[in-house]
Amino acid sequence: MRQISAELIGALFGDGSVCKHDYEIRISLGKKDKEYANYLAYLLTNLGLKPKIDIKRTNEIWIRVWNKIFWLEICKWFRPGKKFIKKIPKNMKEFIKGIFDTDGSVHLDKRKYPVISIRSSDEKILRKIQKYLSGLEITSSLFGPETTPFGGTVYKLRVYGIKNCKKWLEKIGSSNPRKREILENALQSDHTVRGES
Repeated sequence: MRQISAELIGALFGDGSVCKHDYEIRISLGKKDKEYANYLAYLLTNLGLKPKIDIKRTNEIWIRVWNKIFWLEICKWFRPGKKFIKKIPKNMKEFIKGIFDTDGSVHLDKRKYPVISIRSSDEKILRKIQKYLSGLEITSSLFGPETTPFGGTVYKLRVYGIKNCKKWLEKIGSSNPRKREILENALQSDHTVRGES
């Protein structure tokens, strides 16, 4: 099997599941992200896999793969069941892009300045992302812990302002057409887009 891209690992970290049974790997997206779902399916097909795209009644799109060899490779990165990443890819840019494209969001604050946000229960990963962004001269802030409605703990990494968000678009980018459009619109002063995830 070809090498699994850091972008795909990032997407799995953002909204993926490594199931304990049937060698199933799944990525869940919002129903608006069908174009991006096709892109992820393309990445999986390039690995010699046969992904299936399911549109669920819950307004979700699932990209699913059942393959033992792929599942075993993914288990080198993630622990099955309760998602836990064991290591981070060397290509941090593509890893961060995959996280943003699945689990990141863009909104405008009260002053109508753009804000990029990534939420995770893994504070260490967010701190490593923050360090990498700092090396790109992208300033970010880390908040938390916060308690979720389900009793879990979550942290938030946020990138504020036009200057930093423009650098994100230039140096990290996005493979998700909808997220990229939202970010580009948020950088235009005449737009008032609000939180999108």
